[in-house]
Amino acid sequence: MSPFTPQRIDLAAVRAAAGSVSDPEIRRSLVEMELLDAVEHVGGGEVVVRYHLTSPLCPSPFAVQIGREVRRRVEAVRGVKRCRVDIQDHFIAAEIAEAVNDDSSGAGAAISQVVAALAGRREFALLSQPSVARLVRLLARRCRSPEPVIRAAVSTLDRFRVEAASARLSPVLAAARNDPRAAEDRIREWVTRDPAVTDSQAAALAFGPKLWLRANGVPVPWRSLGGAPAPTRNAARGDRPHALDEATRPLLLALALSALSCHAERPAIEGAHGGVPFFGQAPL
Repeated sequence: MSPFTPQRIDLAAVRAAAGSVSDPEIRRSLVEMELLDAVEHVGGGEVVVRYHLTSPLCPSPFAVQIGREVRRRVEAVRGVKRCRVDIQDHFIAAEIAEAVNDDSSGAGAAISQVVAALAGRREFALLSQPSVARLVRLLARRCRSPEPVIRAAVSTLDRFRVEAASARLSPVLAAARNDPRAAEDRIREWVTRDPAVTDSQAAALAFGPKLWLRANGVPVPWRSLGGAPAPTRNAARGDRPHALDEATRPLLLALALSALSCHAERPAIEGAHGGVPFFGQAPL
């Protein structure tokens, strides 16, 4: 055979190498669990391996570990010069594929930040929804310290989902794309349903829903949604701080941390989705 003749790749050997990788938790191979979806020779010495995991919310560090081991073993097969590994049906499939296939991409750090922000929280299940995953991916990549931002955004979005959206976000997003003003009115009605709510509390509650809409192409403005002005305090008179309800207090504390990181990143975040800025000059 001439040294210039492309070497034939044995796809059965590629499949055997990829399928032999075991899940680090279950300790069974991809083949045994029927998680190996496809093996394809795309030209030259490059092959593509596609696989999925047992759940769309399977811990992403394990997904990356499995993908990198698949790549390592397949690239050891005779004739294979490069293996591209694609994970399917995972809420952050794109980031996992980038972390597996490009060691210099920084995607692995973004994945760990998402997991750190929401691990063990009820809201983690929301990441199975593409619109929420899109928001979280953007925050993980664009904010200098994304964990408090993600927690504040997803927790307020989850509260909106339960209290104002009949626990279903998809219909709300579809309607908002047709009528952004109605979406803003819906958020306003929700955050000001208590006549005692202050403007800062209303802004805190609207944080997640507004970010979610804007990340998904709905240009809701950052203007105030109403609420009573927060009362000023005079320490000399012995005024006490305005009382916050138990749900709002941690949100405002999270947003205080968020502002330190996200507003510093505003030039990078503005225009991140279709030219729609996340943080404009107007208040929330």
